[in-house]
Amino acid sequence: MKKHNTDNLNPVKSKAEARERGRKGGIASGEARRRKRTIKETALLIANTKINDKDAEKLKPLGIGRGATYHEVLVATLYQKAQRGDMKAMKMWFEIVGEDPRLKNDTSKLVQDIEYRNKEYDLRLRELELREKEFEHKVKVDTGEIEEDEKITFITHEGEYGEND
Repeated sequence: MKKHNTDNLNPVKSKAEARERGRKGGIASGEARRRKRTIKETALLIANTKINDKDAEKLKPLGIGRGATYHEVLVATLYQKAQRGDMKAMKMWFEIVGEDPRLKNDTSKLVQDIEYRNKEYDLRLRELELREKEFEHKVKVDTGEIEEDEKITFITHEGEYGEND
């Protein structure tokens, strides 16, 4: 079992100290949330800003023209990287468009596994039914209800067959 390093922990000595530490932690948490929100708002502001005409001319080969935003430029750039074989860019691209080829393969494999297990279960169930019939036949032979050479007929969904077939 892994030992935890507790040397750098300072235990709380009083309720007042615990309250003060909690207050300071809450203040720091609020500041961090506000900082993250500001960064996100700034990024969205930049992403939704329309590109200038000079950049639009350079990006014409990508299908990006006047009126496009920097967000669209990022998506087009990401697509170019994915086309060149950048695996991280491919993963991000599939996330953006809502497709993940790994999930499609995993799903079809999962369905195949379930179908296989269902068939295997059906076979085992049939085998148990046949063994039960065979056991019942042996009991009847042992008790003298039927003769040992008497034929057993099993009826399944595939048809009828006997023990001596």
